[in-house]
Parts: sequence; structure tokens; C-alpha cells
Amino acid sequence: MDKFTIDMLNEDRAKLQAITEDCRDDMHEPEEQELYAKVTGRTLDNAGVDGELTVRLSRDGGPWVDFNLANLLNLARMAVLPEPK
Repeated sequence: MDKFTIDMLNEDRAKLQAITEDCRDDMHEPEEQELYAKVTGRTLDNAGVDGELTVRLSRDGGPWVDFNLANLLNLARMAVLPEPK
């Protein structure tokens, strides 16, 4: 994976951590934690084309923060989960 892609994914991860700060670790019932989502677009791609699927998150009525769905899938594939307690 090239440096540009890694930098982009690290930026998305930082944005995700910031907007979900203080949410439950398991993200159960996020609307009870004032986290809302919208999905826009029609194309599952991350090449900068028009209409890419975008997940928009907002917390406590704040601004919407956009995440490309293909990039979120990439982050999920690279995740290392902790051992169960």
C-alpha cells in the first residue's frame, strides 16, 4: 500500500475516533449517544469519481463529517481486534 493511501486512511481513522469519542466501545445504539449517519452516493469506489458512496456522521447536532465507504471497508479489513475478555 502506498504512502498516500496510508496517510488518507490514518486521517479517516483520526476523524472516526474524534467523532465517536465518548461513545460506547461496542457502538451499541449510537443514536442514544447522539451519533447520526446518512449514506449518499451510488458508486462503491474511492478513486475520486462523482457519486461515490459516502457515510456522513454527525454528533450532538454538530457538522457532518464525511467518510468514503470503500475507505471504511479498507479500515475494517486492516483492523486488529483485541482478545475477548
